[in-house]
Amino acid sequence: RKMSVLQAPPKDTTLKGLSIIELDKNHDVNIVWNHPPLAAHFDKLALDKADITKYNPDQGDVTTYTKMKDKWLYIHTTSGSEVNPNVVTFSLCLFTDTFNPEKYLSLLSLMSSLYKSHKSPTKLMECYLNVFTTGSHKCAEGSFISADYDGKRDHLLASPLLAVLKLFEESSWILWSALLMKKRIVVYGQDLPKLLNFTRALPLFVLHRQDWNLLRPNVDLRNPAEAEDLEQAGVYIAGFTTPQIKQKEDLYDICVDLSAQTISIAEHARDDFIQTKFHQEFSSFLTLAVESEQVTDQKLIMAIKKKTGELIGRLQKIKQDGNITFSLLSEQNLPPNMDAFLYSVASAEGMTKV
Repeated sequence: RKMSVLQAPPKDTTLKGLSIIELDKNHDVNIVWNHPPLAAHFDKLALDKADITKYNPDQGDVTTYTKMKDKWLYIHTTSGSEVNPNVVTFSLCLFTDTFNPEKYLSLLSLMSSLYKSHKSPTKLMECYLNVFTTGSHKCAEGSFISADYDGKRDHLLASPLLAVLKLFEESSWILWSALLMKKRIVVYGQDLPKLLNFTRALPLFVLHRQDWNLLRPNVDLRNPAEAEDLEQAGVYIAGFTTPQIKQKEDLYDICVDLSAQTISIAEHARDDFIQTKFHQEFSSFLTLAVESEQVTDQKLIMAIKKKTGELIGRLQKIKQDGNITFSLLSEQNLPPNMDAFLYSVASAEGMTKV
């Protein structure tokens, strides 16, 4: 008889750190507990993004997230009176190495309930370690199972691409082109939740890359570590709530203004965004797709992925000795300016010699 092998529960090693920030009645803001201690620039990031002094209890619980360097930061902020009469507000800040807002904000919600119930970090530590070592935690306040969120792409596809296209209509081809060519994209919006919702949808234009790590959803250039991170990233989709970013053309190739519903191309990048016959046809395809009564975000994502795949497939056929050169494209009798666009795409896809 074969003996059954007991499988070890799946760990969740995506967790990289947990901090508690508190605002007390003396208006002092402090990180009162963390595990494990992280570098000082991550502590500063948590304090800045929690922005705990601006919390209004009438809002209910508030959540947000961002990314800097190799870590995602998820934050859950709520009233602190249940923890301690001296605590006005507290924020739980969870650092991970993965993009999955639905998953980690759900975990933070459970941890927030634990902190209010037990008024001590001990149970938070227990929850954190249980999820890290076994992938789950169950308690009187609720339960959390990592496997309910892992292995699915729901959190990636649950982004409002249709809303993005409806917002920018005929200019949407610029977003698609910018992402395909790996250009630097800056998004300005006064409303942070709307900004986060918009930026998370943009990588869906290039779903074949499965890359959400280029997101920097909420950047403040007054923080030297965030400014340095943007410079080192090279290619990014960066969100800003300060309008001054629109004047900093050295930081972007295209700038999306959600308030004005406009897309601006930086002077230095204009030659990369000449609209070819192909772009016009792609723009018409997007317009027809959006106007269809049967369209859903999922159908739209897959339709764009198919069109993008056809374009990359076309490049694959042109390749010689595993590479694409500009002269090779020039021999293809392409429409005006199409060779420059295709060369940029080929370069972004790693088909050109460095």
